[in-house]
Amino acid sequence: MQLAIFKQSKKRRWIVLCAKLIITMAVCALILWKTNWGHLLRILENVDYVLVVAVFLLMILSVTISAYKWQVLLGIHDIQYPFKMLHRVYFVAVFANNFFPSSIGGDGYRIARTLGNARSRLGAVLAVFVERASGMVLLLVAAAFALAAIYLREQDPIAGCIFLVVVVCIVVGLAGCFVVVRSGWIHRLIDGEGCPSSRKDLWSCLEDFRQRPMRSAWGIGGISILFHVHTVFFYWLLIYSLGVRIDPLDLLVVIGTTTLIGFLPVTINGIGLMDGAFIVMAVHFGLDREIALSTMLLVRGANVLIGLIGACFYLTSGSLDPVDSSLKLDNPSPEGR
Repeated sequence: MQLAIFKQSKKRRWIVLCAKLIITMAVCALILWKTNWGHLLRILENVDYVLVVAVFLLMILSVTISAYKWQVLLGIHDIQYPFKMLHRVYFVAVFANNFFPSSIGGDGYRIARTLGNARSRLGAVLAVFVERASGMVLLLVAAAFALAAIYLREQDPIAGCIFLVVVVCIVVGLAGCFVVVRSGWIHRLIDGEGCPSSRKDLWSCLEDFRQRPMRSAWGIGGISILFHVHTVFFYWLLIYSLGVRIDPLDLLVVIGTTTLIGFLPVTINGIGLMDGAFIVMAVHFGLDREIALSTMLLVRGANVLIGLIGACFYLTSGSLDPVDSSLKLDNPSPEGR
């Protein structure tokens, strides 16, 4: 019985993978079919490669910022790992995201590398989830306020409507959280006799954020804002290297929309889907289509190179085991969740 279920599950995964592959090829073919190749080649011939190299270095710095944020979030749960180790692991995660057929493969690898800590297995999972989720939420909020600025500047009704929808969602969400916390409903649920231990462990991990408000604000908010400003800057610099300028507010909306669409699990690692979304949004804000495509090609190429750096770290780590015993805590504690 279990063997039959396993075979069905394996067959289903292969069907999903093949469907994603077909959609990826179809979207990429559509993008390439609509491309003016002569114009594209002229753009790439005239690109300022000194600035492109600078952008590549800035993209490497993005990995460093992300690894630092991950370390801060782990520290909230008293999980202490050397930054050097987390930095290397994050590069390997970039390799997994770029070369494995799943955009969350790198997250799984990062969790596996820290799951064996002596403090909190659930904290290791939660740190990766919060790192991803907080960055995404803040990016969308920033993009919403950029839309508000665009509406005030250009009187674009669509931008104004989207901003109002986002504001309503934020207000309703915050009000709901306030009511739940102030009512004490969570504590009654957790203290109940029938509450499973896993739910209590999760609440205990979430309490770590409340007990360390300054560190939580820096890890969830401050570093995320720094990361997004950094991202907008290197995208702007890359487009500038192609001989064009774009308004940073417009670019923030383009990046936010592209990132959100990239989470849709319909293509392999968002290939084609994110590129197409970036092109459509960039053209909407006045960018030349081939300029937008050139930008994504250069970003994709830089990500591949960064992924290869991760592959080198993976092969020279001394062990291919994702829970290598050499990655224990600096100050292990006998306690754990």
